[in-house]
Amino acid sequence: MKKTLRANAQHEQVLNERIVPLVALAGSKGFPIIMLTNDPKVISSSTRTSQELADLLETYHAETIYHGQMTREGFSEHLRALHIENLVYTGFASNVCVIGREPGMIPMRNRGLNLLFIPEASAACEFGESWETRGILNTPPGSSPRASPGFSPTRPLSPRSRARNEAGAFP
Repeated sequence: MKKTLRANAQHEQVLNERIVPLVALAGSKGFPIIMLTNDPKVISSSTRTSQELADLLETYHAETIYHGQMTREGFSEHLRALHIENLVYTGFASNVCVIGREPGMIPMRNRGLNLLFIPEASAACEFGESWETRGILNTPPGSSPRASPGFSPTRPLSPRSRARNEAGAFP
């Protein structure tokens, strides 16, 4: 229980001290704001946000796009239709969602968009035993956090990743 409270306190601090001020600044300067999140009808956990952020998103007419709602091609076409070429990423599960999801950093970089990631306004997630073993932090460069103890991917590992995992390429 103590681990969960510690993680939530850190996430709350990042949200209130970093993300909320960035959204307020971006909105006040007229930048479009898009919130990428889980659909609460599909995944009820991890979709809540602070009232302050919800109010800012409403004030600045932010668009909410749910994971799975658009493919990477659809998302990049949507951005181009809005004349958006530069993306600033912040948020949670930065080691999974922010990087690899369809609207994430890797797919958008591969679609030719310019990216900026603000680590101070982001937080990685831990899975199972990785909190104690620091498995996420110790994942070798170029490998996948999916191999961290207790992680259950939403899709199976690729044959290459499965072979690397079975060969002991991950700690």
